[in-house]
Amino acid sequence: MTALSYQDFLQIASRKLCDPNNLGQHNALLLVNFERLAELDGVLGFNAVDAVVRQISSQVKDALSAESLVGITGRYQICCLLVELLSDAHAILAAHKILRILMLPVVLDKRNITLAPRIGVALSNKSGCALDQLLSDASLAIHQARLEQESIKLFAAETKDPFLSQIDLWSDLGSAIEAGELHLCYQPQINLASGKIESTEALLRWHHPDHGPIRTDKLIQVAEGTALMPKLTLWVFHTALREIVPNTVGPD
Repeated sequence: MTALSYQDFLQIASRKLCDPNNLGQHNALLLVNFERLAELDGVLGFNAVDAVVRQISSQVKDALSAESLVGITGRYQICCLLVELLSDAHAILAAHKILRILMLPVVLDKRNITLAPRIGVALSNKSGCALDQLLSDASLAIHQARLEQESIKLFAAETKDPFLSQIDLWSDLGSAIEAGELHLCYQPQINLASGKIESTEALLRWHHPDHGPIRTDKLIQVAEGTALMPKLTLWVFHTALREIVPNTVGPD
């Protein structure tokens, strides 16, 4: 069976969620993201990658119940709305069923393509029918799954505030690099046998004006995978070299 287009999925899914007969039921939204397909655009072409997404969305649709909706909601993403589940746990079971299907290589032009899917799961509350909120929650679950290197992640409300805080820190970090708000501390590495300093470790420090000292691992996590990471790396190298040079000038 053919998956729905983005607009058709949004319209039909919204109607299903807000149907009075469906309120109070166990419903779930599963967002499936394929992280390796972006790499294939330049190799196989956009049309080929789109064909892969259509093929796998049809396979997922065939594997779910007739009441379930499956739509292509992005170039590397499909979305599934599961309604009238027996329990919330059945949403996770469905996610694992989908994952088993998507872990199988897709054959395209005699090539076996591995999709590397991640699935974010969001459960509807018994009184709400906001599709936009479910999409947002499932998207956040995928982000969390990526950070934790997991294939399936159930959205938990307590992850939202830390995520929003991370977005704020990411926005502030770019300005902090430019404004010179970062600094390095140096920790000598001493040879215990000779008592001499053999090397020095540069430790990155950031004292945020609102959040106070930011741990180095947190700072790296904020920058990792974004354009700020190479910028931050260059800043550390340039600063360390600039600060060390004056201390190395002297008699042999």
